Parts: sequence; C-alpha cells; structure tokens
Amino acid sequence: QESIIAELHPFDSFNRRYMDEKRGKREGAHLNGQYRYVGREWLFEKVEKWLDDESGQRTMLLLGEAGFGKSAFVAQLVDERMKNRVITYHFCSDERKETLEQDKFMDGLVVMLAKIDGFKTQLMKLLKEELSGADEGLTEGLFDENSLAYFKKVTKTKDAQGVLQDYVLPALCGMEKPEGDYKSWLLVIDSLDEAALAEDKKKSIVGLVAELAKSKRFPSWLKLLVTSRPQESVTSELDSADKIDLEAVLKEDKEKNLGDIRAYVNERMTWDVLPPEKYKLAQALDIVSQTKWADIDVLKGYVEAVVNKSEGMFLYAAYIFDDIEKKRLSLGQSIEEFSKHLPKGLSGFYEKRFKDMGFGEKGSERRKQYFELFAPVLEVIVAAREPPPLSVLLEATGKEDYELEDVLAEISTFLKIEKREKEEPHYTFTHQSFSDWITNRLDKNKSFAVKKEKGQTAIAKAFVRILDQDDSDEKVGVEGYWKMHGVWHVVESVDGCKEFLKKGEEVLNFAGDKQQTVLYCAAYLGRDKAVKLLLKHEK
Repeated sequence: QESIIAELHPFDSFNRRYMDEKRGKREGAHLNGQYRYVGREWLFEKVEKWLDDESGQRTMLLLGEAGFGKSAFVAQLVDERMKNRVITYHFCSDERKETLEQDKFMDGLVVMLAKIDGFKTQLMKLLKEELSGADEGLTEGLFDENSLAYFKKVTKTKDAQGVLQDYVLPALCGMEKPEGDYKSWLLVIDSLDEAALAEDKKKSIVGLVAELAKSKRFPSWLKLLVTSRPQESVTSELDSADKIDLEAVLKEDKEKNLGDIRAYVNERMTWDVLPPEKYKLAQALDIVSQTKWADIDVLKGYVEAVVNKSEGMFLYAAYIFDDIEKKRLSLGQSIEEFSKHLPKGLSGFYEKRFKDMGFGEKGSERRKQYFELFAPVLEVIVAAREPPPLSVLLEATGKEDYELEDVLAEISTFLKIEKREKEEPHYTFTHQSFSDWITNRLDKNKSFAVKKEKGQTAIAKAFVRILDQDDSDEKVGVEGYWKMHGVWHVVESVDGCKEFLKKGEEVLNFAGDKQQTVLYCAAYLGRDKAVKLLLKHEK
C-alpha cells in the first residue's frame, strides 16, 4: 500500500520539511525546548470568520510579495491552528517541480481526500461503474492498495482535468458533510503563483484551482484558501475570491503588521539570542519595568530598531537574528550604532551582503570576478527547473571544481543544500525573495542583477554537450537531471535550440524522462520562436 500511495502522493516528507523550514522551526532552540509560532493573530481570526460565514465567498486569496510570511502562516494553520478543519493541502514549490504538475497535484488531492469515508465511498462507486462492475478485490469504503491501483488503472488515459471533472468533483458533490461541529472545512493551496504558466493557464495548477473555485459541484461545506504573490496570472483566474492583500494591510494599518513583526522579534531576542544567564536578567528587569518599580526595558530599543528597518517583512527579521547569532551583528553596542548597521528591508539586506563581499566597487578586480565567476553560477541556479545537482552546475557553468567550490562557499548564506540519499548535493536559494532580487524582478537590484535567460542558455548548451558525449565511443548516458529537464531548457533558449538542432533531424525524436519530445515541450510552454525553429528544421 505504501508504494502505491508514495507513487500517487510523494510529497509527505517534503511537506514536513517545507512546513518546518517556512516557520523557522528549531527543535530545542528555546529554553523550554518548544517551538512557538508568533504573530498574525488578526489573520487567523479573519480566516476563521470567513470559514464560519456560510454566506461568504467560497475562495479566499491571501496576497503578498515574497517575505511577508504567507507560507509560514499557512504551515502554522495546516499543522497546528486549524489542523482539524483542513482536509487537504498542497504546497507549490519551485524547489520541486513535481509539486507544480497538474497530475501530481490531482493525485495528491485524491490521496488526502480519500481519508474521508464519504469521499472514499463515492469514489469507489465511480470506479466500479467505470470498470463495469468488475470488482476484482476492489473494496467498498476502503482505499487500500487494490483500490489505489484501480484508480491509477481507470484514470491512466485521463489528464488532470478529466480526473477532476469525472471523479473528484462528483465524489465531493455526492458525499455528505464530514462529521463535526464546524460549519465548513478547508482546502489549502500555498504559493499558487509558483505554479502559474502565463503562456497557458489551463495547463497549470492555476487552471484546476480556478475550476474548483467556480464549479457548481464544489460542496457548500468546503472552502478554498489560496496564497500567492500578487500576479495577474493568479488574480485574474480567482477574480471573485475574497482577497487579503498583506501589502495593502501594511499601508492602511501599519501598526497591525509591525505589531506581528515586533512580537516575532521579541520572541527571537528573548529566547534565541540571549544566553540563559542574560535572559534571566532581562526577564527580571522586564518584571521591574512592568510593575513600575523602575523605567527599564533592556530589549525594547534593539527590538524597535529591527522592526523599523524590516519594511514589514518577517524574513528580514529572521535574517537579522541569524546575523546576530553568527556574530555579524552585535548587541554589545549602543542602540544608535546597532540601528546604523542595519540595512533597510530585504533588498537592502541582500545588497549590503554583496557589498560586504566586495562586489560593489566599480572597476575593481572583485567586481570583475563577480560577473565572471559568481554571476554564471547564480544564473544557472535561478534558471534550473529544480535544485540542480553539483554535476549540472559544473557542466553548465564550465567552472573547475575548485572554482565552483569557492563560489558556493562564499554565497552559502543564500543557498540551501539538499542532500538526497545516495546522490550528490543539490543547490537552491534559501527563499524566493532572493531569486526575485538577484534577477531584479521588482527593480530593486541594478548593481548585481543576473539574467535567467543566460542560465537557460548555459544549461541548454550543456545538455547538448551531454548528448555529444552520449554519441561518442565512451557513452555517458543521458540520466538524472538531464533526462528529466534537458529538452525543457532547450526550448527556453533560442541559442540553445539552435545548438540542439545542429545535431541533425534525429534529435527531434529525442524524448525526455516522460517521453516528451522537444517539439512537445516548446508547444506546451508556448515558446513560439522555438516551435518555428523546430518545424522549419523538421521540413
């Protein structure tokens, strides 16, 4: 049973790690050995009120740029605050491309919904009807290995849209409301913007979510909570949803958001930064202050300095405390000096760190080194379709082992290293906000910006070199990342596509991991220039 479930929904360990990372969970870091999420009480209350309003909108869309704490909020909601009301959830993450695929999304939805008896029963009926009554071990009301296997067998020829329309929605519509005292239950989807394909929304998860939100067969007892950056490709599809724009909240009620940041900073300052003996002193002084024995507040000035420079971003505060813990910033100086050393906002934090590394001085040898050594590595990571392994970075950047090792060590603050069992390390950025900054998505980084398009071309040309090696006497085999993603990178780069076509007509039939040809990939992504090049070559 576990093997079938793992095939349908392989994200369990990813979900656990993702939720812990987004909340910054540190087991045993606090003096009481417990993790505590802080802030956003007003937002939890708003979601609860919407859930209990039977006349309200079916969908709520929580909007905010990277760094506002949307995913941390969702992780806390799913895992703690409303865990009894959440019947299914999905985290979209560019780190793991499978989470952005329609089929995997739909399979995972089925596995989670099948934990509800009413849904299982309705789904079993639909499966049996499809199989014309051929039972063969299919057990009513039990989503066991046989029924999962039959589900895959019956739906094999259907795409995600077909599974949604023919099975998921009818089963939801046909089942009774789950037992419990709640007026409604919740389906949660985080970071939907990462799954958006602007060229063809119907082929992304966005299209499926829009269908769920608008379907007349969606049960009245179930509601949909979606988080996203404010991208038109998402907001236009969910135009009728109730919306909470975190940036608008910050502008309208600045203290509400800053109060959340302040609570978080207080928590980190008290529990994570101060050693036990200083914490006891701070606690004693705080008691003295609250009882008005004396006007003493040992932490307030430092807390306010961080809050005032945060621009309302939780992630900024998290980075500052990481710097304090790593001795890059010191509380052993006056509040004025401490505040002077704090950059303003996330963009300021990233820029300061790059300048501290010596990349800012125009005409310097270090700045030249940045664009020759560091930028190509950053471009490949930002262009990769999932965290690239070390061998892909080496091949795509053309760097020597020692050069790449030095670069990765210097930018390690911004990197997350994923160590998969029996595999080489994979690299990705610690947060989407860094990816946005390094590519100048929000026009806040003109000094160190890199181009994603260059990364696409570098990976595409590296893939062609791998194909050349595979054609040689010493065949290396097109495996791993190259087999799964190579053809997709080819169609993202005109130069890469031209290089690919130099190998002759036979490459048009080269199929990747899922038997998808380069022409299929170009058409799927709507890359018109690549399609024209390929069709011209085919003739």
